Amino acid sequence: MTSGRPAADDPDVPSEVVGALSWNDLQPLRRLGAVRRIRPGLLGLPFVVAALVVGAWWARGLASAATDPLTDWAALAAWTLAGVAAVAAVLLPVALMRRVPDALASQPLLFAGLALGSLVALIDAVIGLWLLDLPTAAIDLTGFAQDVLPAIGLALVGLGLVRLRGRWPRRPWLLIAIVAVYLGLALLPAGILAVQAQLGSLELFGGGPSLSAILRALATSLLVWVAVDAWLDHEAPARFWGLLAIALPLRLVAAVFQVPQDVAVLAFQGDLGTLVLLPATLAGTLSVLATFVAYARYAPNPGQPAGSSLSAAELMQ
Repeated sequence: MTSGRPAADDPDVPSEVVGALSWNDLQPLRRLGAVRRIRPGLLGLPFVVAALVVGAWWARGLASAATDPLTDWAALAAWTLAGVAAVAAVLLPVALMRRVPDALASQPLLFAGLALGSLVALIDAVIGLWLLDLPTAAIDLTGFAQDVLPAIGLALVGLGLVRLRGRWPRRPWLLIAIVAVYLGLALLPAGILAVQAQLGSLELFGGGPSLSAILRALATSLLVWVAVDAWLDHEAPARFWGLLAIALPLRLVAAVFQVPQDVAVLAFQGDLGTLVLLPATLAGTLSVLATFVAYARYAPNPGQPAGSSLSAAELMQ
């Protein structure tokens, strides 16, 4: 017998030797078992509460906009779509658990990334609802969370999808193209303003593109790269990767329509109106809904066939 510690799945090791594993050896298995015993309904409850808070924030804004005589139907439609997308994004961890009840244990990176996105949305909603008079340190902390956490969450989702596939994508040229597009769209508003300032048609007050926009562009590129590469390879489940890949053109449409709006905001020229906001909001909402359906119905789960999921009663058990 070798000097190494016996493995539980080694057929040449007698069962009594395997049974002699130390307490320290068993601790990771005990922790994993404790995680798996957490009920999906109990784990999903905080996200449901967060969705209610986010929904209340958007509903209050919609009610305020509806009483404004200057608000047209397109602006109300854009606000409603944005609220639906925000609530659906907060519920993405619940959608994943509906398909994969032990997602926290079996897909921790993916679950953590989706949960971080929910946390950021909740922070925005809490500050917006109660208009907290925060001290300077707390304002800096929440600002940091709103700037950095979205990018970290997107990166974790991308790494979780890599772990789900079991390998990295094999098309580096695709990553280069996606990064060029997303990073270009993130840098474009500040670039337009810089050119206008050089030409003397605009006095430039602000600085360059925000670090948050750059980090989100890079993290989104990773996520999209993994999904599109899996779809191009016809990996199963095809509908899961296909729905995630659909987010690429939808996200691009939203980003393209958002560019002139960002330019106007950075130049302190106000809002360009619903002609720009409604298409961007519609595309962004469809992207979130496609992602929600992908996780809720088709996320890879060895214990269930594709297209099936837990009912609401089973989820709470």
